[in-house]
Amino acid sequence: MSSTTNNMLTKNYRGKVGKQYVMKTRGDKSIIASLPKRRDPGVPVPPNMLQLQKKFQRASIYARMSNTNPDLMLQYADGRRGNQTAFNVAFLDAYKGPEVGDLRADAYKGQPGQPLFIEAIDNFRVTSVRFTLIAPDGSILEEGDAQMDETTGYDWIYTTQVANPSLTGTTIRVVAEDLPKNRAFFEAVL
Repeated sequence: MSSTTNNMLTKNYRGKVGKQYVMKTRGDKSIIASLPKRRDPGVPVPPNMLQLQKKFQRASIYARMSNTNPDLMLQYADGRRGNQTAFNVAFLDAYKGPEVGDLRADAYKGQPGQPLFIEAIDNFRVTSVRFTLIAPDGSILEEGDAQMDETTGYDWIYTTQVANPSLTGTTIRVVAEDLPKNRAFFEAVL
């Protein structure tokens, strides 16, 4: 693949050239790349490939939809790096969901007003993190939204609201969500 930034011959050219290569424009660069390889139609598609195709299709639909929303496109345009377009950023955001982990419940002793911390990250932005505390008998003790820790940008803090008399066996369930509504789940038993 070759690219150029200010070439009058290839500037703003797009499309397939013969059966040899394809020309594209990304930002202010003109790119010449080899043609994509086509799959043999007689070979069955493996199940994991079908899942990836569905994920790719979903991300592409989301990115096209975000092109029609000026506020959303502005957010994605602000997140561009290098020659990425706002469409590319939106596509990647939809393709890759958030990740949740590193629950820190050391300060939680079963009393109201105690913090629970969890790390939630995304390639663009995590929009919400929701905690649910479940008693050992399966009943929901409490649930609510966490707040992002402004000092780190990736830690989320939930402050407990009710007393929990049986701390051992309590399940903490966390759901993080990003802008395209991808969700990541985390569960731990104390």
